[in-house]
Amino acid sequence: MIRSTIKSVATLAMLLLTPVLHAQDEIPEKCAPFVDSVDRCQRFESLLGSTGWKVEYHKTFKKDDKLDDVAVQTPQMQGQVVPPLIEKVKDEGGVLRFNAAGYEQGLLKIGPVVSGEFAVEMKIRAIAGQLCDLSFICDGVGQSPAFQFGGYGNSRNRLAVGEGENARSQMIESTDEPHIVQNQWYRVRLEVTKKEMIGYVDGQAIVRGKATEKYDFTKSRQPLVYVYSTSAEIADYRVERPAPNAEAADVEKAWKEAFVNKTREQVIADMTELTKLLADSDFATRQGAHDLLARAGKIAADPLKAAAKAGPLEKRERARSLLLKLGITVVEE
Repeated sequence: MIRSTIKSVATLAMLLLTPVLHAQDEIPEKCAPFVDSVDRCQRFESLLGSTGWKVEYHKTFKKDDKLDDVAVQTPQMQGQVVPPLIEKVKDEGGVLRFNAAGYEQGLLKIGPVVSGEFAVEMKIRAIAGQLCDLSFICDGVGQSPAFQFGGYGNSRNRLAVGEGENARSQMIESTDEPHIVQNQWYRVRLEVTKKEMIGYVDGQAIVRGKATEKYDFTKSRQPLVYVYSTSAEIADYRVERPAPNAEAADVEKAWKEAFVNKTREQVIADMTELTKLLADSDFATRQGAHDLLARAGKIAADPLKAAAKAGPLEKRERARSLLLKLGITVVEE
């Protein structure tokens, strides 16, 4: 038994440097039938990741809803400007568009204040402007708790765990992927508990740390969606509270909510067909399949293991690179 390695440095560099395709109109034709299954895989992982919490507030921005609980908040840093533009995009099912392109900061208040232990989660994407920050902060810029996803020019992900007022927040930094890609939907989540604070993207814990001794759990805080020089769309926003008596993860219930009547065998079959496109004759199709499988996550693991052991070299290398992101190393005879 020997541990497999990626044999072509040039091919690996190509995989890492090629722009990712995510906008619906950029999905190659052969990959398009699998987009829905991949989106449902992401939702399933998110549901499992939030086990032990109960929803206290949920906003989905349906068509023609009033926005009484949504407002722009003025940044507390001198010299910053906030655009007054908030609009629902009716041709996309009622998502909320927050236009801060051309402005240094945009702060969007949705829903209630929180205190104690809580979690906030949103489905969001950047549609124009800079790729920098699709983030959660509380009360204002420079305050904590906060989870900066794609901060500092989309170069890093950071977590603030300290007491915010009149003090510099203690920051814990993760330079690992993911990074923000234009037009891609993300589920960004910040969990704040006395045990630890965690920043998630698409159900994956990106950065975590304990609150400092000075952090005040009794203080009321307003969670804010923070974007920097971009226009963003939000399709879902929720506030959750810990449910101490919640049972262990109800996998069957999460599966039903994410996939409705689709069986696990059908989803695995979709992922298996998608791995076959890693060997397609068209480069855009191969890249599109690679990007979709990266979003599918753990559910695609078994099909990727099979793909990593058979077929053309590029297909095997792509499958192995995706498995490595899941913490899986392929071993071959």
